[in-house]
Amino acid sequence: MKTLKILAATALLVTCISSSEPAASQSGPITPEAEKAMRQIGAALRKLKGYHMETSVTTRAAIGDGKYREFKGAVGYTVASPNQLFAEVRGEGLNRQVYYDGNVITVVAPTQQKYAQVDAPGPSFAVFRKELTQRRGLELPIADLFSWGEKDGPVSAITEGRYAGKGTVAGRSCEHHTFSGAGIIWEVWADERNLPCKVVMVDTRDSGLPGYSAEIDWKSIDAQVQVPRFTRANDMQQVELAELPDSDAP
Repeated sequence: MKTLKILAATALLVTCISSSEPAASQSGPITPEAEKAMRQIGAALRKLKGYHMETSVTTRAAIGDGKYREFKGAVGYTVASPNQLFAEVRGEGLNRQVYYDGNVITVVAPTQQKYAQVDAPGPSFAVFRKELTQRRGLELPIADLFSWGEKDGPVSAITEGRYAGKGTVAGRSCEHHTFSGAGIIWEVWADERNLPCKVVMVDTRDSGLPGYSAEIDWKSIDAQVQVPRFTRANDMQQVELAELPDSDAP
């Protein structure tokens, strides 16, 4: 299967964090303070019914054969719970759009006038993530947040955690926590609403340390948010997901 961490092989943005070191790993079980923070962050995210956020992302992604690709750019998300999503990934030499309507995932390369669709019917974003990540080897940056705190969600395997102090992200005062489990290290900076303002993830199971770092700007939180829907233009060509080009560059 073609490996596509963070939409790398479909040319969706990703950028290297190989030079970004995670906080010192915990040497003991999750502390009560960290466990409380993890629950509060999950509850705050699950309470959101609709929102639009912009993220600045750097990611290091495995692309197979022991090779890695480095990407940097921005990702905008418009989301309506429980299963409506639009994401636009913007980086140097590429632009990709991802739509999910609760039944079908559509990935669009606007410059190339091509799109691909994958069936993924389900009542929540857990189905969206499972289809993209486990079955297609494709993952959107910070899509982990869509099911944070849910059963079998991305942080369900956390076994260690601690409070790392106060920090500032883009001028915002945030509480910094580190978590780890099953070979994954997470760093999360959360604001006074318990919403993440920065997330770093590193997969230590891979010697190349793939992962991402994302700063999050919550532009609006609105239960009535309108999520864009995919509409096929007459001159667009449908292809298989693996056939979408890796770059918009000529």
